[in-house]
Amino acid sequence: MTDRRDHRNGHSCFFTNFTPFRSRQSGASTAEYLVAMIVVVAMLFLPIPGENASVMEMMVQGFKDSHHHYVWGMSYPL
Repeated sequence: MTDRRDHRNGHSCFFTNFTPFRSRQSGASTAEYLVAMIVVVAMLFLPIPGENASVMEMMVQGFKDSHHHYVWGMSYPL
């Protein structure tokens, strides 16, 4: 049996054999996340075909309308 402390500290032979493989792939996911984030931001801020507004503009307008209706409802005397 191996000592449990060896596995927690990464001193097992299983972990030490694959260390060079892990270091070669360092940073590969960063590029993928960057591309995904650029696509998501572009989808939020570019205008929708057929509409003259982007998703962010539509969302901000929805918040403004909701706040306007809330203020009107709170100011209405009972």
